[in-house]
Amino acid sequence: MIQTPVISVIMITYQHVDFIRQGIQAIMDQDLDEPYELLLGEDQSTDGTREICQEMAEKYPDKIRLFLRDRTEQISIMGEPSGRSNFIGSFKEVKGEFIALCPGDDLWTDASKLRKQVELMRSDPEISVCFCNAEDVYMDGSRSDYVRSWLKTNSPKSIYHVEDIVTNNFIPSSGCMFRKDTFNGVPDEFYSVPSLDWYLHVRGAMRGKIKFIDEIMTIRRKHKGGMISMKRRLPKIYWTLETLSVLDKLTERNYHSKIQNRMIELFKMAMDHAMTHDPKAIKEIQRKMDALDVPYFNSRERIKAFVIFYMPWISRFILRLRSV
Repeated sequence: MIQTPVISVIMITYQHVDFIRQGIQAIMDQDLDEPYELLLGEDQSTDGTREICQEMAEKYPDKIRLFLRDRTEQISIMGEPSGRSNFIGSFKEVKGEFIALCPGDDLWTDASKLRKQVELMRSDPEISVCFCNAEDVYMDGSRSDYVRSWLKTNSPKSIYHVEDIVTNNFIPSSGCMFRKDTFNGVPDEFYSVPSLDWYLHVRGAMRGKIKFIDEIMTIRRKHKGGMISMKRRLPKIYWTLETLSVLDKLTERNYHSKIQNRMIELFKMAMDHAMTHDPKAIKEIQRKMDALDVPYFNSRERIKAFVIFYMPWISRFILRLRSV
């Protein structure tokens, strides 16, 4: 029998057989005197992940609530299958005052993670989001500091606000904790926003401060099965653009200028990539710009965009000249 938990940890997993046992065990090994639960959503894996989840749920019946999902119920995001239905189903089951996240392929490396975060959030009711640092681990064994890589600084702040996170999602989802009362039920955006963790971070920050613990307490595995880390360049840019559009509406356009400037930067990146690697994508980029109502930069960039969109053969000719 699971006691009424203080914290609900949501873990969504699919095809994570190489990682899931270690990930679950790290959550079970948290050094916390208060009750917490793991909402474990298994999305009908075929590689043995489901069987491991069942085994671990039987081993820890007082902490794990296992939900065995059916892939026929999945929700597509931007035309691609996702684990969103799995997440929403698990989110609806939350009982804790605080919510923490840990994807099935990530790993908590500090047994005091939950305790430290809860203590901080209780010490200051104005803290609505608390996150720790993470380490990215790549397939070749290399590693990088997640927050410092994102912010491009060796001196992160201890407190952040909405304006800091609304255009750059530097909060690792496996390092984040937020308050349940930030949400009254399941927001409509859960069903469509591409980057749900980014949406969660911004939504949480709209009610208070974001507290950063500058300690690496989790690792993010960058592997072939990762949903975001291995996306191709243009789909990843489109994913970010669509999320920014949702965040603009969520924040009632209070940061519209900042968000639009970021969108312009991303479209420039998309055009540069298309010119060099994928000329056929140029018209698709134009459609995205029109759909998201993004202005055409300054006069020089406007001319460049016109040439790229309507006379791509000139762009290719210039590129060949440059390569000579």
